[in-house]
Amino acid sequence: MNLDDLHHITGIAVDAAIFAGAIAAGIKFRVYNVFGYRWRTDVTCSHAELADGSVILLADYVVNNTGRRPLKLTDVSITVHAARQSGQLIEHDESKVITARVLHAGDRTLQGIFLIEPGERTIFPLRARLDRLDEYVFVTCTFATLAQRTPTVFRSFYVRSAGPAGAAAQPQTATELRDDDDQ
Repeated sequence: MNLDDLHHITGIAVDAAIFAGAIAAGIKFRVYNVFGYRWRTDVTCSHAELADGSVILLADYVVNNTGRRPLKLTDVSITVHAARQSGQLIEHDESKVITARVLHAGDRTLQGIFLIEPGERTIFPLRARLDRLDEYVFVTCTFATLAQRTPTVFRSFYVRSAGPAGAAAQPQTATELRDDDDQ
């Protein structure tokens, strides 16, 4: 075997290795992408004023699993923050927490709601009796997964007066769509 034959054989081996690597990369980034984590979240808020002047605030954080893998949550938090005005903009004030609820997957009273199968949803409620409710507030919702991926913080804006004085408040809904291709 001469040097030209050896060069021809190694050239074919290198080409085959590059081709195999390209196929493996295509499988990893395209085929397994079908099984990525995907979800849609919604927040619905409403309130009711009581005779003693206090307010019941209702917030539902809904997590819909739109992917093809089970979504395993470890923690869910729903926090209501006061708002502040900065010029013409309204911003949430992280230093003024009105109320908060943190739910953990280890809580025995909440078994089954932290594993969301494909095509299913789970509703995480916040029910709070407040001495008063500001005219507008931010509702911040987050969850953590076993996939070691930190989802985006979802902020909803709730305006207390949804209609004429004395009218029942209509629920307000905000939606976030996430598509994480975590393997």
